[in-house]
Amino acid sequence: MENNKISPEEIKEIDTIINSFSWAKNSAYKNKLINRFYDLLREVDNDKRWIIFYLSKKIENIDFFMYENYCYELIKKIKYDLNIFDEIFLIPILKESDFNKVKSSHPITYFLQSIFDIHFGHNIKNKTIILSNISSLNEYKNTNTRLIILCDSFIGTGTQLSNCIKTYEKLYKKDNDYVLILSIAILEKGLSLIKDLGYQVIYATMHKKGISDDNALNTHEALEVMKAIEDKIEIPKNYRFGYKESEALLAFDLKAPNNTFPIFWYSGPKNRNTIFFR
Repeated sequence: MENNKISPEEIKEIDTIINSFSWAKNSAYKNKLINRFYDLLREVDNDKRWIIFYLSKKIENIDFFMYENYCYELIKKIKYDLNIFDEIFLIPILKESDFNKVKSSHPITYFLQSIFDIHFGHNIKNKTIILSNISSLNEYKNTNTRLIILCDSFIGTGTQLSNCIKTYEKLYKKDNDYVLILSIAILEKGLSLIKDLGYQVIYATMHKKGISDDNALNTHEALEVMKAIEDKIEIPKNYRFGYKESEALLAFDLKAPNNTFPIFWYSGPKNRNTIFFR
């Protein structure tokens, strides 16, 4: 049991980390968050806790109140003359099996529409249309020149986006279409995939791997320490280091994508008291 104790120095370190998070230090969730950090540390051997502290300092949680500013930042980066389009479609990025589900890509789509109206004016407002998914483009196949904006709060490895693009290209693409992808946050791996597909993407923040791309770390040592922690917590193989080994350190309104290191969100059969939720 001695190994599970948290030292006064560690308690102070956790408090410092929490207070460095603008989204947490004044939150009603703060005390629960501190306790969840304690629970995580108790699962980790003393000599390996340093990686938890190190990675925790790099975690970014994008809360709902930040969406408006981020969306405005994305809109300002659009360089098209929007007057050339007959209609502008804002569509959440969804794979075909999720067409009838409410996903994280829906809220940003509505934020973007309202900011479109403010930023570009009344003429654009009259031709900006939100669609529930890419299949709804079929109702507008007689539109001559379309700007199709695929929206999400986060693009990870790009798997879901690739699925969405393939569906669009196979069933709904028209010669006069312009396609633009907008996302608040994106992983470098997802950005590379989009470029390979030949599409333009606008994003607010781009994120590298939390360990492998951090030049301040001894990468081999840090990965081995994380592997040992994940072994002990019994993280499933498909989530090791995050989905497809993304090594992300992101959450959205305290809900982490599966790209984020699973020690921070994987509850599993033991119902771990995790820092973030899924």
